[in-house]
Amino acid sequence: MSTLTSRMPSSESAPAVQGEAELFAAALHQGRNIVMSTRGYAELIARREISAEKQDEWVGRIVQNLDRLEELYCGLEQIGKLDASTGDPVSLALAVDCACRLASAKLRRRGTEAHFDLELGADPILVTRGQLFSRAVAAFVENAIEADPSNTARVQLVRDEDGGWRLSIQDHGPGMSEQDRERLGKSFFTRKTGRMGMGAYMGRTLLHRLGMNFTVTTVPAVGTRVMIQPRRGR
Repeated sequence: MSTLTSRMPSSESAPAVQGEAELFAAALHQGRNIVMSTRGYAELIARREISAEKQDEWVGRIVQNLDRLEELYCGLEQIGKLDASTGDPVSLALAVDCACRLASAKLRRRGTEAHFDLELGADPILVTRGQLFSRAVAAFVENAIEADPSNTARVQLVRDEDGGWRLSIQDHGPGMSEQDRERLGKSFFTRKTGRMGMGAYMGRTLLHRLGMNFTVTTVPAVGTRVMIQPRRGR
């Protein structure tokens, strides 16, 4: 499977990391919108001026909204408790392999068989929260597999020329518009029917808390690549 690097102009790539304040503010804004939407559905049902069929539809939407709020709360609670200043020495090669296994298991439960083109050309040791790092990476591996026509993600962990490391997660799917690229990793953004859009948000936020930079490169009809690297000084 060939890399997309030579086919992706550098102008297509831009940092996709917000500050924590912006990430939390966006999530809280979304939470407020869900509460207002739920209240509106409840008021319409209380008026008893709608058909039984419509009432069932709106009850379903209320339940979905409550699920979204619970998922948002649990995610923010976990991130809020994260002490990124502590951790243990972690083999990033093992952590990336674990991320692929997590994504594969989750997709298998949905009936999708995942495939990987895995290249672990480096094995840096990083003091970090290994399980959380794997969980964050798994969210983007999962996205890549679902976007790729053959359900295959190309995952590469390599050394940089300056001695650092970089992790890329790539698919050969339809790519994204510039607007969608900028929204990837924001709370409740998803292009998948019936999904919450929290996986990439949690992954992006955890990576930011763990001291990682996150960049998205995409070309329509060619594919999308997520690049993860440590911030300077890590």
